Amino acid sequence: MSLTFDVTPSHRALFAFYFGTHAIRAAGLAPGRYTVTVRSRPELSAEGNMNANGALTRMSPLYRGLALRDGDAIEAEASGP
Repeated sequence: MSLTFDVTPSHRALFAFYFGTHAIRAAGLAPGRYTVTVRSRPELSAEGNMNANGALTRMSPLYRGLALRDGDAIEAEASGP
């Protein structure tokens, strides 16, 4: 599944990406474990957990590997439940 992640100060502080409950329902996503791979750098990936509120945590390898800053956006592929 292709996704675009936007970086905000609060999400960067938590090394998380946030979709929100409406977005995860619309996309047919479920809480659980996901692997996220950056489209432009397929060697760069992270495995994390999406909770029922739409927060995808444990994305620090992506934040650090891409030196993400507030306002950045990345395109990625996600696989999971």
